Amino acid sequence: MYSRTPKEPGKFNKNPPKSCKCLKPNIIQKGRAGWGKGKIRIKCTKCEKWGQIDTTKKDAEAKIIKSKNVNIRKNPINLESGIVKRVLVTPDKHFPLEDRPALNCTKRIIELADADTYVDLGDTVEANAVSRWNKNFDKLPLDYKITEIDYEVGEATERWDDLDEALDKSSIKTKYFTMGNHDVRYDYFVADYKVLKDKYAFIPLFELDKRGYNVIPFGEMLKIGKLHFYHGHHSGGISHARTHLLRFGINVIYGHHHSIQHYELGHVEGTKSATSLGCLKDLSGEANEWLKNLKHGWGHAVATVDFYDDGNFSINVHRIVGGKTVFYGEYIDGNKAKDKWL
Repeated sequence: MYSRTPKEPGKFNKNPPKSCKCLKPNIIQKGRAGWGKGKIRIKCTKCEKWGQIDTTKKDAEAKIIKSKNVNIRKNPINLESGIVKRVLVTPDKHFPLEDRPALNCTKRIIELADADTYVDLGDTVEANAVSRWNKNFDKLPLDYKITEIDYEVGEATERWDDLDEALDKSSIKTKYFTMGNHDVRYDYFVADYKVLKDKYAFIPLFELDKRGYNVIPFGEMLKIGKLHFYHGHHSGGISHARTHLLRFGINVIYGHHHSIQHYELGHVEGTKSATSLGCLKDLSGEANEWLKNLKHGWGHAVATVDFYDDGNFSINVHRIVGGKTVFYGEYIDGNKAKDKWL
């Protein structure tokens, strides 16, 4: 009942049964040898010898080939598709403490997304050199602080340039930056040294104007359609997505908390949602010594948001796990990218 002759003559001729001694064996397939075992029963019709072929590896290769041939949709943004705007959103990177494989995935997603707008949710830099959490920070001499700042800024700038290069090569035309609590550490620092404001405040230090970002001040929200974007520090708790909705009663997407959450509530104006996008920071204990090896629930993700002509939207959260993700049918492994920081 399950026997069949291969459609392509000689398809199995290279794999005759081990007991077959025929110079020109005629092999036919006689069905699977057990359910899901990855083996095929074969028979030589000349000598009547039986055997098996282990197809586990070939089956896996076939799946990979099939996935590579997936018709990845171009994600059109036009009136015919109903999508009038696509926004790519990235959360906290904490340069130079970013997770490189996750950033490599993000760079490939930027290339594929066909977005026209980019929103950075802030905390793009760590700013440890100007952190008030550093012991004896206020007692350190200014020249020592400047040396530390210059070194950290150089490390962070190099990585930010790498990300911006991917953005500049993409379809993105408009970029927004919502200031985070780590970013404004530089502004708090120059408040004590006003002579340094023009050079060491966050915006001139990282040249956001030259990078082409529209800056949203710390604590304020950017609104596109019916969705608000900001860093995420105005509301917290374990279920911070829920508390955001209870506090603001608006659709909002944010970062800051480093964990991925989504919550929806009924509202007089319709269902409202809050989405926490996680982070793109290195999650290891070495990069987060202040946690003292506390086990956290952080995760890596980016999002694409499609907007329709009535202001409504669809948020697509793209998780990155172990430096790997699948974006619109393409498998992306950020661990294998050519990256000098890996």
